[in-house]
Formats: sequence, C-alpha cells, structure tokens
Amino acid sequence: MAEKRHKGTCRSESPRSCMKHDPSWHPSGELLASCSYDDTVRLWTADGDDWACAQTLSGPGVGHTSSVWAVSFDPTGRRMVSCSADCTLKVWRATGEGSGQATMPWSLECTLSGHHTSPVYCCDWSAAGVIAAGDGDNRIKVYARPGSDGGVAGDGPSWLPVADVEQAHGQDVNCVKWNPSDSRLLASAGDDGLVKVWRTSGLLAEAT
Repeated sequence: MAEKRHKGTCRSESPRSCMKHDPSWHPSGELLASCSYDDTVRLWTADGDDWACAQTLSGPGVGHTSSVWAVSFDPTGRRMVSCSADCTLKVWRATGEGSGQATMPWSLECTLSGHHTSPVYCCDWSAAGVIAAGDGDNRIKVYARPGSDGGVAGDGPSWLPVADVEQAHGQDVNCVKWNPSDSRLLASAGDDGLVKVWRTSGLLAEAT
C-alpha cells in the first residue's frame, strides 16, 4: 500500500508553536485558525500546497496570557472567540474590507473576564449567535450580546452570561459544541467520561 501523505502543511516559526490544538475553519474556507500553548492564536491562509501563517494574535494588552485551548468563528465569519487557561475569553473582529482572504487583518474587540475562576478549555459559537464555554470548575456558561439578534447583529462589544450550569460534569468540561441545525441543542464532554446534550429553549428570548 502506498504511503499516505498530507495534502499540505502549516509552516510555523518554531517547534514550540507547532503544539496546536482545536483548529477551526472560517465559514469561507479561506482561513484556518489555530491556538497553542504559546498563548497565541494564529490565522493561516493557503500558499500553494502549504498553509502559511498570515497573522498572529498575541501581545501585551491584546493576546491571552496563558495557553489558548480553543477558537470558534461566528456564523457571519466576521468574529471569532478564543478561550484560555488565563480564565478569559476574547472576541476578535475582522477589520478588512470585502470578503477576500477572510477579511484580514483581525483585531481584538473585547475580553470577557471575571466570569471564570479556572482555565476555560472550550468554546463554541452557535448558529444563533451565542457563545458556550466550558471550564476547569466543571461549569458551562453561555454568553450573548444584549440588544442584538442573538449576539450577531450590531456593533456593541458587551457580552453577558445568560446561562450558568454549575457542575455540568463531574470533572473538567473539555468540549462544547452547538448543533448546527438546531441551535437550541448543546453537546458537552468532560473528564468524567460523559457526553451530555442540553436543551436551551427560551434562552435567546431571555438574553435579548
């Protein structure tokens, strides 16, 4: 049997920056986001058969201050959320004109801090525009932007927790994923070895 080869690779600046996890595709397919133990979020674009780093989101007062565990794009492709061991989530916004190359460059819109007291291991942006996050306190929180249509429309940077499930799992919550067809359903997985499905009926009405 012939040896299988990857179609392409992502070129990184150092071996440490290769320690990536939970990559996320932009809705256009033109951009790939990755996160790493080096506290960065990197954005990748196609370069022939390879994918080259087009932008690194990091730095004092802007980037995360500890390992970044997950990234997720919103349905419009204009925003992205990241979560970190620094107990925060950050919302990033595309500032480029038009739609080419996934509207580079990206900049920090706001930081969600003070809502988690342990590392935030996972985050996911729903088709309805709300953000779910799971952390090391076994908790799941859901965030929305009041005054907007589920957190997608409008320009206000404020995000508020609209749901808080304490002890959602018996141990760390490592993954949360919204159902792409039914945004009322959220799946979560934890170190307790369980996968749970949550129904969030009425949540958006409460948030907006």
